[in-house]
Amino acid sequence: MEDFETVPSIPSPLETMQTLGFDYSVGALVAATLFGIIGIWLFRKGRREAHLPNVAVGVGLMVYPLFVTSTLYTWVVGTLLCGIAYYYWP
Repeated sequence: MEDFETVPSIPSPLETMQTLGFDYSVGALVAATLFGIIGIWLFRKGRREAHLPNVAVGVGLMVYPLFVTSTLYTWVVGTLLCGIAYYYWP
């Protein structure tokens, strides 16, 4: 019999994401989804009413979860941005 070379295994999507530096937990994904929905709502409301702070905070809420992987920091930053939106509410 001939010796066949073993084919290297294909990494799972989770392993691929972890090697690229994306190590999200379930809590961080839930927080990102929640704050993303709030961000879309604030962005649309701010554009409709021409209120720049709502637009800026809405964009911030939609974008920041892409750069924060820690669950605690995701909740803290999202809560702070929602507090800023509440402070500047017209």
